[in-house]
Amino acid sequence: MKLLLITIAAFLIALVSASPAPGHKRGLAFNNPSTYVQHFNGPNSAVSWAYNWDSTTDDAFPHNNLQFMPMLWSDAPDHTANASPSPPSPYLLLKNTAELTLSSGAAIAELESPRSSICISMSPQRAVDAYRKYMMPFAHREISLGAPAVTNGPDGLPWLREFVRLCTGCQIDFLPIHWYDAATNILYFKNHLAEAHAVTVTGGGGGSRQIWLTEFHGSGTPDEQVAFLRDVMPWMDATPWISRYAWFWTEPSYDQGALVHADGQPTALGLVYAYTPSPLTVCTCTW
Repeated sequence: MKLLLITIAAFLIALVSASPAPGHKRGLAFNNPSTYVQHFNGPNSAVSWAYNWDSTTDDAFPHNNLQFMPMLWSDAPDHTANASPSPPSPYLLLKNTAELTLSSGAAIAELESPRSSICISMSPQRAVDAYRKYMMPFAHREISLGAPAVTNGPDGLPWLREFVRLCTGCQIDFLPIHWYDAATNILYFKNHLAEAHAVTVTGGGGGSRQIWLTEFHGSGTPDEQVAFLRDVMPWMDATPWISRYAWFWTEPSYDQGALVHADGQPTALGLVYAYTPSPLTVCTCTW
């Protein structure tokens, strides 16, 4: 079935290490910190960071155990007005618009944004202009800057290549991407990430950039999703050019693979996500 996927123009900025240690790459996409991220930081959990599509969170967020990654969702005044000009550490700035494409894969809740189904198209040139205005002021300040993120829709990586080509002289340290498809398409998942990494190598600027998989979701039965995560997470943890990743998402009302129940306790999938060991960790789980 043909379903809507979205090509996301997303800018990220971070004061954290561009390449955390294996086993510390997993993150949570959430909206309610006081309820939904409190139970993913137990002994042997591989979850180390979280974000909420916003530039701030409340005091209930467990800062002592998880790194909060603020985001600037768009260049609209109501978003830019709340963004800090001096980002706290750790910091991630996301600038997000959407270009609709058609692709086979999983349905995406409310057009990639949990709060809004309204998205606008952004050309690569417009993204470059916004990147220079909002991102480049942070350049050369011991801050890692991320290029616009794209999904695995057919226009995603071509769009990203054009952005990198046009953004001459830009500091681009890593590339955030999204992936949505069937949980059984494991080979496609790995091949797509490798193709995205090829953009980091050949897109200009010299060297190789890290990949941040800021949203990914494999649709299917609960057993298929568990098998998918148990295959791809150790692979991502062991892949040096994949720096961070976050499953979509930590929200109990999402009926296609939520990581939490309504009471904030992890689902069976959430336990697999948090406690499947990486190649360099040992799990003493009892479940």
